[in-house]
This record gives sequence, C-alpha cells and structure tokens, in this order.
Amino acid sequence: MTPKARAIRMLAVVACLTCLVAAGLVIHPPVAEGRPPGIEPGWSAGLRGRAFFSALLDLGNRSAGENSASWVSGLIGHASVARIADGLRALSPARPAPPDVEFLGESAVVLSYDSVYDVHDAPDPAISDARSQAAGFDTTRILNDLAAHVDASQYDFCLLYTVDEVPGWVHAGPRYSTPAANIGLSNSGRGRPHTPLGWPRLRSAPHMNSLDLLTMRLPGVQGLTGTVIAFHEIGHYWGVRMARGVDVDAAWTPEKPIAWLGAATSHWTRTWIDEGLPGIMSGTPTGRLYNAFDLYAMGLMGYEEASTYAYAVERPDGPNEAGADERLTLDDLIYSLSLAGGRYYSGDGRRDPDTDESARDLRALLVVVKGRDEQIRPKQEQNLLRMAEEMPAAWSEATWGRSTLQVQVIPARGLKD
Repeated sequence: MTPKARAIRMLAVVACLTCLVAAGLVIHPPVAEGRPPGIEPGWSAGLRGRAFFSALLDLGNRSAGENSASWVSGLIGHASVARIADGLRALSPARPAPPDVEFLGESAVVLSYDSVYDVHDAPDPAISDARSQAAGFDTTRILNDLAAHVDASQYDFCLLYTVDEVPGWVHAGPRYSTPAANIGLSNSGRGRPHTPLGWPRLRSAPHMNSLDLLTMRLPGVQGLTGTVIAFHEIGHYWGVRMARGVDVDAAWTPEKPIAWLGAATSHWTRTWIDEGLPGIMSGTPTGRLYNAFDLYAMGLMGYEEASTYAYAVERPDGPNEAGADERLTLDDLIYSLSLAGGRYYSGDGRRDPDTDESARDLRALLVVVKGRDEQIRPKQEQNLLRMAEEMPAAWSEATWGRSTLQVQVIPARGLKD
C-alpha cells in the first residue's frame, strides 16, 4: 500500500470512529501485541510488576478496600476515555505542527502541541482502565523539538509530565544506555549507548503523567511526594533487577533466598523489616532514601563498602521455619544473578565497573507536554516549581550525599542571547 493510500485509510478509520463515539457506540479494535517502542520491559510483566502504580492509586484517606485499583483506576480510566474521545478527530498521519515553547522561569519547559496526542499514544477504547494501557510518549519527536530550544548536551534525564492524565500511568520510559555489567541488565548492552541525536548524556526519559500526581499520598512519605516519584522512575535506569535467577513465586529456600528480597519485577519486595526500608525503589516507596544496594547498582558505592550492609526480610511460610527473619547481603544478590547465566553474570559477578564517577553529577530537565487548549492550573505550576526547587537537596539526601542533581533549563546556544 502506498503512503498516500495508508494516509487516506487512516483518516477514514478515524472519521468513522469519531462518528460512532459521538453516537454513543463503543468500538473494540484489535489490541496490538507487545509493548510500544520506548516502554520499559517491566511494564508489560503483569499486575505484580505494577505494584508501585497500584499503590499510587490511593488518592485520599479512604480505607484500603475503598481505594482498590479497580475502583479508582476504573473511574478515572473511563472518564479519560470519554473525555479524550472527542479529540480523536485531531489524530493525523502527518507530522504534528511544531509546538509552542515556554520556559517556566529556570525550572521547566512547556511544549504545547495541537493536541497532547500528537506525541502520545491515544486511549485504546478496548481498554476500560486507561492506567493499565501500555502507552507512552513519542519521545524521539519530543526530544527533537526540545533540542531546538535547550542545550540537549547537558541532560542526563528528561522527565515528561502532562496537564491531565494520559494512558500508561507512571513508568520509567525508554532507557538509552546500560551503565554497567552485573546489575541485572543484559551485559551485552554495556558500552553501547543509543542516545538520541544531540543528547549524548541522556540516560532515560521517564513518563511521569499528570502534574496532579505531584501531591499523591504515599505511605510513610511526608510532604510533597513528587520528588520521590521522580527519583523512583529515575532509579529504574539502574535497578532494581538483581534477582534474575529466581522464581518470585517460589517459597523461600536456603538455595534461593533472594526471591524474597528483590524480585517484584524491577522493584524491591515489601517483605523488608527495618523501618523505612527498602526505600525509594520499593514497589511502594517506603521513604525518601535509596538503600545501599541501590547505591551499589548506581555506582555510588563500591563493593567493599556495600558488602558490609545486610537487610532483614520476612521469611515466608514454606518448607522452612515459618515466621523467621533472614538477613540478606550483596553477595546474595550477586549469587542470584549467577543463577541467571552469562547474559547477566560475568567474571566474579560484581558490578563492572565497580563505581561510576559520571553518576556523581547529574542534571534533569522537567518538561510539560500539553495541547494548546490545555491550561496548566495555578496549583499545578506552583507544585512543579516547588518540586524543582526541592529536588537538588532531596536528591543529595536520597543518595546519602554521594551525588548532585541540578534541575534547570539551559537554553540552546543560539537562544542564550
């Protein structure tokens, strides 16, 4: 089929879909298999792997039963699909018009397209819960548009927010390099970055969803939670993946102790005992700090120091003693990788390189992607600017003072004057 024919067919399909939606009908098109490009593999691993997202559904002070994922996400999901249906006619096979660009002081960039769905997957009418849809931004297009206005060479992370909620909930987005061997990522990817043109330092572009989520309640986390959520998604660039060699559903055994430490699809499990742990990278963040094993994966703590830490977890009922505690170490993590084979384990299994000086000084760009008819609400802007101001100190605290994170807009060289 020629490009012209494809375009005509797409416009016809969209026109028909728009008419049927307006008439009150529901259409169930085939659901594409697999995840769209740029979505982190952990996203499609099922509900267990989305424990963090489920926890964030607790938007108020209701009981756990009232705040079930189905109750809240169903309500918002249906509302999102209904609200967005009228905008489907704006979809076009042609390249979207360049965005209007605005700087919010020195803290954030706002990109205003004709529609946010010019650069984001639209809601799938076949999926009632928009939060469970495997969806994301067209990050390549957004980064290309940004590069005309900011100095793209300066950024390690680009966090993408929206005004209203979009499908896909909150997830880590695309990762553009593999920072080290033996941290639970494929070792074959080490040393072969595939960063977008003009973004040589970029590590990932997390999908942060609506600015309203900056104030979402997290158990055990006081104050503005937007920093913790941002650090959680940034943290997925490195981990948590060091439990590749175990069956997460198997009962605890001495041979596979790590299954109950960190195997919840890129999150630490909830069986850690000590207060405040496992911290930011739990399925549900339990505090504002990374733990020692996180810092090891990030290259901010070497093996000799990290191996002095041990964390207590609950040993579940099983063939061994019920109700006992177990203290697990970095060597347990390394052992679990050995069970996964050579793709994830090489040499002595320790992180290679042991530390990473480039992780000690980082810079992030905050970006709001919206439609031209959408308005950033005053409270949203206030919370975003407040978060940008708090992030450097919060990051230093989260990394035990071992790393800095600058959050600022650096205009492209031609725009500085």
